[in-house]
Amino acid sequence: MKCPTRITLLGLLIFLTGAPASLFAQGVESAPTGVEDLAPELRKDKKSKQSSGWLGVMLEAPDDEQGVDVVGVLRSSPAESGGLKIGDRILKVDETAVDSPSDVQKVVRAKSNGHNATVELRRDGKAKTLTIELGSAPSTEQILRNQFVGHAAPAFKAKVVGKEDATVTLAELKGKPVVVDFWATWCGPCRPLSRKLAKLSKKTGESVTFVGLTSEKTEVVERFLASHPHGFAVGTASEKVMQRYLVESYPTVFVLDADGKVAGVFVGLGHIDEIRKLVEKLAAKK
Repeated sequence: MKCPTRITLLGLLIFLTGAPASLFAQGVESAPTGVEDLAPELRKDKKSKQSSGWLGVMLEAPDDEQGVDVVGVLRSSPAESGGLKIGDRILKVDETAVDSPSDVQKVVRAKSNGHNATVELRRDGKAKTLTIELGSAPSTEQILRNQFVGHAAPAFKAKVVGKEDATVTLAELKGKPVVVDFWATWCGPCRPLSRKLAKLSKKTGESVTFVGLTSEKTEVVERFLASHPHGFAVGTASEKVMQRYLVESYPTVFVLDADGKVAGVFVGLGHIDEIRKLVEKLAAKK
């Protein structure tokens, strides 16, 4: 999943990712972009039995200036509790100058959770120093739940596969619960989950809307669906949509209530019973 914007996948997920090895065991495949390379960030030190430090930010390197810009702060993260804000420009971490997201990663990764990191930054043109206690990274699923559950789902627009010039937007779907299945043609666990979601879609009928979203090219998806029907509408969306939802592993399912708020997030294959119970509960409220 290559990101066309300047917020590279490494910069976007550098402090978001959970432990890919455990996710694979749960029926998840990570996007083929080297996300697995971030695993050392979460490995435990054999002597101290502590995991590496975690900050919980999304970072972008500016074009021609020193430092790294904060473009996102995760809810319930050390960055949030420590006072980092979107728009801050981080200049140094523990007196080490930083010019890229990976520079920040190296310094944070070298420290254990529970230790402090001193962050020198510029905010609204003024110098500021924060002392932030680093945490231990939650799982990807827990990060997504902390970030989205109870909040309005990010907007999206997707081209409906198999229907010429047809599109679907989140705004159009409000008024009934929505199940958004983020998937990919190359994702093995996505196939059995989509079949199970299709059965649930038939059971709930028109009371709940199901849609599958992928960032792959339309022609690739059309060829795949010709031999592997999804069972409900599929749309192709931009990488920006995937970034808004912080999707790094497939399958990832978002369940939205009739008002467009996120009611649940599920990463991996083993949550169909939880998804079913939540969907049926939301459908009964409608």
